[in-house]
Amino acid sequence: MRKVMSIILLAAMLVTACACAGDDPAGSADTTVGGAVNAVTAAPETTVPEDTEPPIVYPDLTGFTLNVAKIDQSKVSWSDNTFVVADMNGDVLNDALYKRNSTIEAETGAKIEEESFTDVKSVIRKNSQANDSTYHLYMERIREMGSMTAEGYFYDIHDVGGLNLEMPWWDQDFIEDTSVMGKNYMLVGDLLLTTADCLYSIIYDKEVARDVGITDLYQVVRDGKWTLEQMTTYMAQVTNDLNGDSKYDYNDRYGLISVPVADPIFAFIIASDLNAFTLQADGTPELSAKSEKFSTMFERLQTIYNGDDYFSLNDYDGLKNAQAITALFSGKQALFLPQCISAGGNYLRDLDHDFGFLPTPKYDEAQEKYLSHVNMAAPVFFVPLTNGEADKTGALLEVLSHYSHEHVMDVYYETCFSAKFARDEESYEMLQLALENKVYDLGFVWKWGDFMNKIAALIENKSASLSSTIATLEKLVNADIEDTLAALKD
Repeated sequence: MRKVMSIILLAAMLVTACACAGDDPAGSADTTVGGAVNAVTAAPETTVPEDTEPPIVYPDLTGFTLNVAKIDQSKVSWSDNTFVVADMNGDVLNDALYKRNSTIEAETGAKIEEESFTDVKSVIRKNSQANDSTYHLYMERIREMGSMTAEGYFYDIHDVGGLNLEMPWWDQDFIEDTSVMGKNYMLVGDLLLTTADCLYSIIYDKEVARDVGITDLYQVVRDGKWTLEQMTTYMAQVTNDLNGDSKYDYNDRYGLISVPVADPIFAFIIASDLNAFTLQADGTPELSAKSEKFSTMFERLQTIYNGDDYFSLNDYDGLKNAQAITALFSGKQALFLPQCISAGGNYLRDLDHDFGFLPTPKYDEAQEKYLSHVNMAAPVFFVPLTNGEADKTGALLEVLSHYSHEHVMDVYYETCFSAKFARDEESYEMLQLALENKVYDLGFVWKWGDFMNKIAALIENKSASLSSTIATLEKLVNADIEDTLAALKD
């Protein structure tokens, strides 16, 4: 079941809009055991009454040191992968994380240490082949780890003692969407901020909207009328040959700026209640992109990405995509940008006029919910089979996530999430709405037939046929799925 934010919590969050003192944007670039297992009392199975959660129960882990090997922040474009901080420094999020770790170390007797690597996959392969148990956890980007999971390096997280994965501090959307045959090898919860950072939304320039008479887009969202068709209508109102040279380039103004790659394109597809891959009743995946609705959505995106109202950031001469985003918004040359919410802090923090956030638009007004794609560059945890203390690891992660749920996430949402990314309470409301229904497509995790990238590459080709492409790719896709299932059965 999709988790929904408490209305009471949301109301409390909206009252607070404190700045993140000394906070800087996340760094640039892209983000579960043989041997004897030392038994630890598992987290108790708890039936949680409505609006009530159990108190934190700290296990005795005296003498245990949790060693984490993580991807270096310089390799992570869209999310803050901070897990261990050295000391308090006045930054509210840093200090909340420091207090979390120091409190849990004091209460459990354990220690938490981490080491960063620019190539975590090499460390995993080397240590796994040598049966080196140095690291209890690895943190790496989701999209980088499908192949390594199939190689058999990690625990199914359901087999790690001490974890109570039904609790709200574990990402239920993620567990549901990324399980294959009831197995899941990736661990995401409130102890990490990465998937929230990587949530896709629509960033829009409020002044550009006002200039053409587009007002109160927030109410359009609240009324359930924020659809792809409505978005394209607004796009057409904005596009303008600003310099009058009868050609459209980076000197002009557009309804939509983006790049024709898998994440933003599938953000629109997923928001329309469509997935490239879905799970059958037995938990095995299948290609689900052959429906009439998927084809219709493909054609609608082809029309958008081949029209005058769209500008590809790849076409901004002399500037990288990130620089082009900043330049176009600074020049009031773009209305909409589909992007991770962290882009608001990365690229637009110094913008001298207002911008806002919206959820990605629905397929039509009949669609009940707004659905949000999560960029698979988000780093998550994996527990290696070389971990001889998996139960202790699980017990410590359980209290870390529980504590974060109660004492860290409010800081993230109320201060950094709202003040760093969003500039107004309405945008914050929109982002919370987007967070209510996160979607993770297995095609991004496992890369079967490289389907996601190949479909995205067709969008800018007006004559490309989805049906013929799927017919060509389906054999390869199914072969890759069979290989994955065979590996996971071993």
